[in-house]
Amino acid sequence: MMKYYRLLFHPSRKNPNGCSIGATYFLTHNGTVYNQVKELYDAGHEIAIHTVSHINNLTYWYHGSYDNYVKEIVGQRTFTHEETGIPIGEMIGYRSPFLAIGGDNEFQVLKDHGFKYDATMVPYHPQGLKDNSEPLWPFTLDHVPGRMLCTMKNCPSKPFPGVWEFPTNIHFLLDDKGKLKTRCTMIDTACWPQSKDETLGYFRYNFKRFYHTNRAPFQMSTHATWLDWWSHRFYALHQYIDELLSNKNVYIVTMSQILEWVKNPVPLSRMKDHPAFQC
Repeated sequence: MMKYYRLLFHPSRKNPNGCSIGATYFLTHNGTVYNQVKELYDAGHEIAIHTVSHINNLTYWYHGSYDNYVKEIVGQRTFTHEETGIPIGEMIGYRSPFLAIGGDNEFQVLKDHGFKYDATMVPYHPQGLKDNSEPLWPFTLDHVPGRMLCTMKNCPSKPFPGVWEFPTNIHFLLDDKGKLKTRCTMIDTACWPQSKDETLGYFRYNFKRFYHTNRAPFQMSTHATWLDWWSHRFYALHQYIDELLSNKNVYIVTMSQILEWVKNPVPLSRMKDHPAFQC
């Protein structure tokens, strides 16, 4: 999959402050080529954790013990550090397999082991195109998240101060008549545009929902196979990145960079001075 990443995040593509664009990669152990992970890290991307095993068993994740989550989450971070040399303290993000939350055990592991954010929760989302509910910004777990913030099974039942949540806002795929076709938690889950033009329309519509409302971070989460199996999706994303970068209000950055900006927001005119946005 590196051929796609090298093209999508080519060094010639720059944010408005002159720094390279970036992404966050969530790793599992099986099938990972660690020298490629090191290449991504050296290019300025963020490496985050997605468990060791990624076992296809929701019960396993919903009912995992504290020790099991240590093995899965901390274990993957340890593997990555040992194989790449990436500092433990720079791998601070996590996403649950299949967006299956492990309740308090999972979040306690994140807090105890120095993780700064989770990127799993699906908040309340618009039920149709006329529902004007706005996307959510990242929020802290200093308080128990209510049902509007976490609509899923097994949400945390107590606060985890210091841990942030990067919510998975819903995307809409429309049909050729502009009617709702399906909703997707990530750009690849259940959303399967059948042509380059349809894929570009999909990206453009959802970006505008964020940009023209509260400008919450527009998260384009996907598995690499979504790009690999149908080439028109890759070429659409390749083109759309250039469209985004033509807008000088838009930065393509990692999740950890976004969170640092949320903690210490500055106007666009001062982005070059923000510690999280240095080259």
